[in-house]
Amino acid sequence: MKNFLLEIGLEELPPFLVKKGEEILKIDFLKFLEENLIEFSNIKTFSTPRRWAVRANLSDKQKQIEEVITGPPKKFGIDEKGEFLPAAIKFAESKGVSKNELFVVQKGKGEYIAVKIKKGGLPTRDVLSENLPEFIKSLKFPLMMNWGRSFLFPRPIKWILCLMDKKIINFKVDGIKSGKKTKGNRLKGNEWIRVNDEKDYEELLKENFVLPDFEQRKSLILKKAKNLVKKKKGVLFYDDELLEEVTGLVEYPGVVMGEFPEKYLEMPRDFVVTAMRVHQRYFAVEDREGNLLPYFIAVINNTEDKYEKIVEGLEKVLIARLEDAEFYMMEDLKIPLEKRIDSLKELYWDEELGTVYDKIYRIDRFFEVINLPDELHRESIKRAIFLSRTDLTTEMIKDGKEFTLLEGVVASEYAKRQGEDERVVKILREFLKPRAIGDSMPELKESAILGLIDRWDSFIGYFLKGYRPTGSKDPLGMRKIIYGFFDLLIHFKFRFSLKEWSEKMMDIYQRENNKEQILDYIFKRYDRYLEEKKGIRYDIVDSIIASDDDDLYRIYLKAYWLEEYYKKERRTFLGVVVGQKRVANILRNEKTASFINVTLFKEEEEKKLYSKVEELRDEYLKSLSEEKFEKSIAYLFMLKPYIDRFFDNVFVMTENIEIRKNRLALLESVKELFDKYADFSKIVVSNKEIEEIQGGKG
Repeated sequence: MKNFLLEIGLEELPPFLVKKGEEILKIDFLKFLEENLIEFSNIKTFSTPRRWAVRANLSDKQKQIEEVITGPPKKFGIDEKGEFLPAAIKFAESKGVSKNELFVVQKGKGEYIAVKIKKGGLPTRDVLSENLPEFIKSLKFPLMMNWGRSFLFPRPIKWILCLMDKKIINFKVDGIKSGKKTKGNRLKGNEWIRVNDEKDYEELLKENFVLPDFEQRKSLILKKAKNLVKKKKGVLFYDDELLEEVTGLVEYPGVVMGEFPEKYLEMPRDFVVTAMRVHQRYFAVEDREGNLLPYFIAVINNTEDKYEKIVEGLEKVLIARLEDAEFYMMEDLKIPLEKRIDSLKELYWDEELGTVYDKIYRIDRFFEVINLPDELHRESIKRAIFLSRTDLTTEMIKDGKEFTLLEGVVASEYAKRQGEDERVVKILREFLKPRAIGDSMPELKESAILGLIDRWDSFIGYFLKGYRPTGSKDPLGMRKIIYGFFDLLIHFKFRFSLKEWSEKMMDIYQRENNKEQILDYIFKRYDRYLEEKKGIRYDIVDSIIASDDDDLYRIYLKAYWLEEYYKKERRTFLGVVVGQKRVANILRNEKTASFINVTLFKEEEEKKLYSKVEELRDEYLKSLSEEKFEKSIAYLFMLKPYIDRFFDNVFVMTENIEIRKNRLALLESVKELFDKYADFSKIVVSNKEIEEIQGGKG
């Protein structure tokens, strides 16, 4: 194995892309090695704002493989005398072999002309030199831009370092020649560094104030920060998202602590933390009871030797932000939230959907016409509805300031200071939760109900005006709205008819639209959501939706228990699905008898299947009505051996029309039972899974 190192030097990357880009580089480089038959070990990747790199041990040569490539079918390639026809000869020529090397192979149900091709065996250095330029150009990242080159890349490439066994692997990427040099920290001289040995890469960079390992930088920041706050008997307010961001901002993590006047702690905690976090990327400091202390932690791309000058500047900027927040708050509190409601008539939610006041009015009307659990405090929800968007008119939030992220929190804090009921204050703070992936849920059901209705209004409005997210583009955030809706619904076990909610909200909008389109859109997103977030197969969800259930929480419960059975009893599950597909296919274009006539049963297997269906029916239906779905599945799957024996021993499509219709009616009664849970014929079973069932594998 030979040591290998590739570093792509760049102009400053946005922090969100540093670690993400490293992950993409690693995945794609592993694919590159596999495609080029290069064996490897000890692969490690690196990332800083100015570089992505990969180091590994690579085989000296490609491994050699022999690949069988098939060509035309035998009947077109060989005549009756065994002579090769033109199609076979051209196939051989296209593969660079003589016709004498051709042979016949069985593929599926047919026979084909084939040839064995040897691949690999070339020196790895030559393969890399030839293919690395295209590999680099082929890399795809979340942010891609045109920098006047022949390919897109997140930032302009400034240098390429590429070594194998201490020697340069020579190639060019749009005029940038690979070499032995990299660069140190921009703030410490930005010197060129010569790397003569791949093993020295990390150490040389560290000597020049670059720590290339992302996780090491992250750990060092956390360690230094915790040590600093200990001196003030404080605790670091841990924020993993912010920690990831600052790690992506620096090549060498210097960590310093500053302070600010205690008077600013009289403001709401969220105002102070946001002033630190959003623009300045500072960490807050708490005492052991969770109260804020007048200190902050900042990360710099430098050593801490000029501590005093650096901190003095950081403190000035933060104090200016806190001054702004204090001024905005004092001005805002002069106007009660209730008096801001009319101002919402001047603030547009959407050009087509009206003002923010229109949105609140729709939400209130919808709230009045839907059924809600009795235990909810309706008066508090109604009050919160009208106050819920009033903070959009405040100095703290309007005009896109850094405190915009505090929508809802600002209304809650002002409501508290203006004497609103505690429950209303909490609803205002919580109703927008979860704001993002990983965010906590509201504590109050009242908050969750307002959050559901608010999201439902947004979704229906955007849908009715024709907005649809496409690919990675979703400027109105419909995916986030829908996923938040599903999160709340499942977490709080809310029950309602999706059809009813759709009809009532469309009535309020007074716009004509196909309700079925809305339901179809929601259901498609729901099966994707349950697969992504709950690990439930999309086709299992589809099968339950196809049973005409529109209670999303009940759909989730049914899908959950069916998924659990699939995991535990895979072979039985697949066997039942295959059986139900067969039943559905038989019944698709056939007329059945209007009732089952037991006197027409001729075979023992049809009698036993009928008896078992009747024996289980009442208990099965009871388990469904009580939503004991684990029991429901058990009852259904008890029918499997009876269904299997029926198909093995009973000929359904007999020439006797009366008996045929009676047997079809029996199958119809079986299908009706299954359909009350799910349309099992919608579940996908691959050919490989069918072979497993038939082969007795589990």
